[in-house]
Formats: sequence, structure tokens, C-alpha cells
Amino acid sequence: MAQQQHAVSPADKTWVDVQKKAFTRWANQFLSERRMKVEDLETGLSNGINLCNLLEIISSKSLGKINLKPTMRYHYLENNGRAVKFIKDEGLQLVGIGPEDVVDGKVKLILGLIWTLILRYQINMIGQGSPKWELLQWINAQIAPYNVDKPVVNFTTNWCDGRVLSALCDSVQPGVLTPTDMSALTNDALQDLEKAMQTALDNYNIARLIDPEDMVNCPDELSMMTYVSAFRNYLSEEEDVRLLMAGVRL
Repeated sequence: MAQQQHAVSPADKTWVDVQKKAFTRWANQFLSERRMKVEDLETGLSNGINLCNLLEIISSKSLGKINLKPTMRYHYLENNGRAVKFIKDEGLQLVGIGPEDVVDGKVKLILGLIWTLILRYQINMIGQGSPKWELLQWINAQIAPYNVDKPVVNFTTNWCDGRVLSALCDSVQPGVLTPTDMSALTNDALQDLEKAMQTALDNYNIARLIDPEDMVNCPDELSMMTYVSAFRNYLSEEEDVRLLMAGVRL
């Protein structure tokens, strides 16, 4: 079945490309559990199989029987209709997107759908503030001991030079990357970001959802929030394991 292509305006092209890359990598972290992979969110969700499997993995719930060999548009719509219904049944609000938009590869709507899933199943709301505010509060508490020039107030320009990410990466396991005076940094943004992201991957298994070049040249807020929230989740999971082990010993 031929895929309908949708042009991206020049003004939007850069952030769309960065977000597509990050969200595709985010989805593939989970799909790999079933030996599945999406090459491009714009076209890779069209038949509904990948989206339904992604929803089952991140929610730990079953969507029931889907068409595993869709050949016609009707089959594509049926699978994606099941996915959209499941999302709504989970209490999530989808704005302006239906099964046909996924089938037709309407990229901005698909990115909005994936962001909705990321907010619910990865970033979450812990307290009373917005997810963005809560994540910023957590980051600033984490990096307080480090020689970072100013509080982090956004998920775009504050991350371009690599200092905040390096401090955050080291805060998870102090001493793994740099002393608190940040003396191990090269002050070359690309090198420092590369080292921090590789350190996070090697030590915490935090996937590289973004490329250093994108963080420097076109930092995208939603992509950065998705990536950075993985550090908080890692520490939370480590604490859960610690408490569980303490309980077993008791």
C-alpha cells in the first residue's frame, strides 16, 4: 500500500526532524523487546502493528487481537482504530488525531500522539506542578553541588554547551564523569556532550535519543525532556531495587 507523503515547511523542518529521530528511538527501545523496529514514525506506524505492540509493552496491558497481516487500508484503519481507542480508554486526550491520520503519515499529529504516550508512561506527573516544572526542579536539585553557571530554566539553550548534561550524568554516580568543579570538561560542547551521553549509555543504559549536534544546533524541548527524564527514572528504579533488597533481608 503506497504511503502518502506530507511535506514539512522549511520553517518547521529542523525541529520535526530532531523530534522524529528522538521519538523513533524512544519507541524502538520498547519495540526491541519483541524484535520489532520502526525506521521512521511517519510511515512505520501506518499498518497499526507497531503502534499496538508499543502500547502493549509500555502499558503492560493487552489490546486484544489485531490483524497481523494487513493488506488493505481498511485493515490499517482497523488496527490503528484499536490503538486510538485504547489510548482514550487509558484516560489520555488525543487532540485532532484519528486512525486515518496515522495511516496517512501526518507527521506532526503522530509526533503529538507519541508525546502524549511519553508524558504518561515515562515522564509522568509526580506532584502538583506541570511535568516540565517538576523535571526542572529535580534537575536543579541534582546538579546543585556542581559548578554550573545558573539554574536550568529550559530544555533548549541551557543544554547546548554540555555543562548541565555532564553535571546531571555525574550526579547519578558521582565521580563517573567529572569532579563537581567541572574540571574534566573540555569546554568543547560537542565533545562534552558526546562523552556525557556515552557515559550515560555505558553506565546507566540510558539510550542516546538525541545526537550531540542536534543539542547544540537545534535543541528541541520535547526531545530533551524525553531524554533527560530517563535519568530520573533510572535513579527511581535503582531506589526501588534497593528498598526491595532491604525488605528481603529484613
